[in-house]
Amino acid sequence: MKEGAELGALPLAMGGLEPARAETVGWLRPLPDGRVFLCLASEEVILTNCGRPARLTMPAADLSLLASGRAPLLIDHLGALEFLAGVVEEAWIEAGQLYAHARLARTSRMGEVRALVADGILRNCSVASLLSLSASPDSQGVHSVTSWRPYEASLATVPRGWVERRR
Repeated sequence: MKEGAELGALPLAMGGLEPARAETVGWLRPLPDGRVFLCLASEEVILTNCGRPARLTMPAADLSLLASGRAPLLIDHLGALEFLAGVVEEAWIEAGQLYAHARLARTSRMGEVRALVADGILRNCSVASLLSLSASPDSQGVHSVTSWRPYEASLATVPRGWVERRR
């Protein structure tokens, strides 16, 4: 199977997008209106799902889906309905960082999650994106991200960036 075929993406050599999760460690905090404020990504080196180091740049971001009011807020990037935590209501870039406001679902399970957020226990988040990378890495082996499209945000107990960060 070619890289990216599992999600129907074109291989990078054909100018396609590579499924990837931004491996930056995001953070969140509760807002007075019951929503959560998320810092999802910054301009740093991440690892793609295929293990390629890549540098995110905010001008290359396509926020059309994440900022549409339709992007899901998940638990640990798990896409099954039982892991739907809420919805990303708005997303924007400011000072080199990707931010969002999300609304948690009014279910009993999300009531528990809301309490974990309010108590400062659950503080981490992440974002999943499709990336388009430069054909060749720089002298340090890092690809440039020429475009990226975040499609979901996740509440994360252990952000992948903590265990997969490039050394």
